[in-house]
Amino acid sequence: MTTEITVFKKFEADLVAFEEHNADLTFDTSTAEGLKACEDHHRKLRKLYNGVDKLRKKTGEEYRQKVTDINEEAKTLLSRVDTMANPFKAQIDAEEQKVRDEINRIAAEAEAIKALEQDERLAYINNQEFDFKAREAEIIVREDAAKAKEKEAQAEINRIARDKQIEAEKVIAAEKARKEAEAKAEQAAKDAAELAEKEKEAAILAEQQKAHDLENDRIAKELEAKLKQDEADEAERVRVADIEHRDEIEISIVHAMAKVIQETRHFSPNVMAEAILAAISEKEIPHIEIKY
Repeated sequence: MTTEITVFKKFEADLVAFEEHNADLTFDTSTAEGLKACEDHHRKLRKLYNGVDKLRKKTGEEYRQKVTDINEEAKTLLSRVDTMANPFKAQIDAEEQKVRDEINRIAAEAEAIKALEQDERLAYINNQEFDFKAREAEIIVREDAAKAKEKEAQAEINRIARDKQIEAEKVIAAEKARKEAEAKAEQAAKDAAELAEKEKEAAILAEQQKAHDLENDRIAKELEAKLKQDEADEAERVRVADIEHRDEIEISIVHAMAKVIQETRHFSPNVMAEAILAAISEKEIPHIEIKY
């Protein structure tokens, strides 16, 4: 699962552009123009710096608030677990205290038995009629009973130790689970923030693409309208040129025929007609020809 921070990527293009522009940039600050240019360039760099720093503070505060919310939620859950676990812990502690009291009692009995054995041995020395074997047997019985109680106490200690080990393992497992839950929750918060940032960037890109598409459509429509207008203008130009060309042809024909008519105005219509036919045949009248 990625933990890459993408919130600052929108500054990358501006930063790269500044780095390329800034690499070999120098100003002659000994002149008023150079000093002003240097101040303007520095102001632009500080504007970029302040933008990055402002976003850093804003994003950091959002993450800190998420971690605080996670910790508060986890504390509430842990408190509920402690409410259930503490009564059992109190019972375990009480049982352990009983075992310690029993061990102390058995130790006191053993000390008393040892003291009694010492007293009885002294009495035997002082009293030849002391029944050594009977007392010895009684002492052995008492020692065996003490050993049995000690063994029983040791078994109880071992049982309690095992229970404590199991309880400790449960506590360790619960703590591990809690930390893993906190880590997962924190990661989930980071992932959610990252996803929200990506969705925001995607939405911005989508809006930019939509605007770009609309602009392209507008330009295409303008080009199409211009093309149609150009075609209409060209058709009109051709039409006008054709009319002008025909006018020129008709004018040249009229001028040529007028010349023939002027030259034969004093003759009969038949002579004038023959002169016109002759001029056409000799191509003195342009754009007109006779085909037989």
